[in-house]
Amino acid sequence: GVSCEEVQEFVSSLNCCCYVDTSAKKEYNVDKLFYELFVLANLPMEMSPALHKRVCPCQPVQGTIGGGPRHRGLSIRRRLSEAYGMVAPNVRRPSIRTDLLILRAKTSLQLTGIDAFTDKKPRKEVSCVIQ
Repeated sequence: GVSCEEVQEFVSSLNCCCYVDTSAKKEYNVDKLFYELFVLANLPMEMSPALHKRVCPCQPVQGTIGGGPRHRGLSIRRRLSEAYGMVAPNVRRPSIRTDLLILRAKTSLQLTGIDAFTDKKPRKEVSCVIQ
């Protein structure tokens, strides 16, 4: 096997790498791992999972459809538009892994000189000088 000291020594010799001993099963150092990932990827800390609130689907959410005198005078369209602000517990959302892969693709394209949106090399500016 490989000891933790050997891994730390190897990782310290690499650029843009860090070592975090973590366990998702035991919830050990998971927040520290995400913090290090966000620092290495230069991502804003607002995206960190540690700042997200856990939502319990069994708790009633304010502004839900129906119930109460508040919705008596609202049209059906207005009630449905309010529903889009609710948090759906089973909705598939982009993961942090997806964000990191997109970021990596953009930075690798920038290093090669290709525009990330058009997949073309940027034109060199040609200016006309009138004397």
